[in-house]
Amino acid sequence: MRCLLYMFLNFKRCLKRPAMLVLLLLFPLFSLIYQRLGTDREQGLLVYVYAGSEDSFCTSLTQKLTQRTGVVTFAQADSEEALYHAVMTGEAECGYVFHSGLVDALNAGNKQNLIDLVISSETTLADVTNEIVYAELFEEYSLAILTDYLLADGVLENPSLSEIESLYRENMVNGSTFAFDYTGSYSTYHGIRSGLSSQVLKGLCSILVLLSGFLGLLNYSGNADAQIYCAVTKTGRKFLLFAELFPPVLLTTLAAIFSLFFSGISSGGAALLRLIGYALLVILFCSLLYVILRKKAIILFLIPFYLLGCLIFTPVFIDIATFVPALRPVCFIFLPYYFLVS
Repeated sequence: MRCLLYMFLNFKRCLKRPAMLVLLLLFPLFSLIYQRLGTDREQGLLVYVYAGSEDSFCTSLTQKLTQRTGVVTFAQADSEEALYHAVMTGEAECGYVFHSGLVDALNAGNKQNLIDLVISSETTLADVTNEIVYAELFEEYSLAILTDYLLADGVLENPSLSEIESLYRENMVNGSTFAFDYTGSYSTYHGIRSGLSSQVLKGLCSILVLLSGFLGLLNYSGNADAQIYCAVTKTGRKFLLFAELFPPVLLTTLAAIFSLFFSGISSGGAALLRLIGYALLVILFCSLLYVILRKKAIILFLIPFYLLGCLIFTPVFIDIATFVPALRPVCFIFLPYYFLVS
């Protein structure tokens, strides 16, 4: 009964601490920022294309590009002047003008100045759109090479252009050659932005839960340094440590649950169990940290460096292990990593 009463009083004291109140207020604040990013009207990246003259290859290429769905939206401009105007006014990220004789130039081995690229001074995505455009270009060019070969060398009797194209298209997508399958990819720029912001919100919530455990640890270590617990047995001190860690971690875990669930990022029992498991991991980690360090001054000195490491070595903003795989073992030291990669 006394243990329950002490735990209840610790909850009350926890809610009266300014640092804890600020910590709890950060959860709805981050959720509101995420909601603002999620509801912000964001159009897809628009790129204009234009076939300069009646060229079947260029016309086919522009039609294929405009039929694409994904992060970049291609639209056919009414004229070359309209394309330039759209790019210069910021309506489109960039534009591509395809001139007649493009296949002949490729057959002649020309590799430069084949396509006019119109970009504004503000865009940083020309390299991305170039990859898409040239991927489609060489897919169409491969069909042109195949058609010329079959017609010129008499490989087929009575070859049909429509049949050649049909078989080419079929074998391009049926996996008989090779294919890339992207799982979990985003179909819009808004989707990318939303996905990144949700990962940031999850990461910040995990760090705030960890920070609440540190606050409880600092309070207990400060009382221990002042010898407030000197008359308590070893078993009793273990309970007191748990009683200091449990209230702040529980409160911030509940705040994280409401933030993530009401933001639509997490749902279902599995997500709830991950949060509860992470909270228990925080309590265990802080308990072990006190057993190793003991002194409040040492703990207080190390906490900022550990939190900074959490921001750098866990995938809150970037996954550094993706860029530098050798640093992956370092990520295992930081607790939010286990929550964010689960």
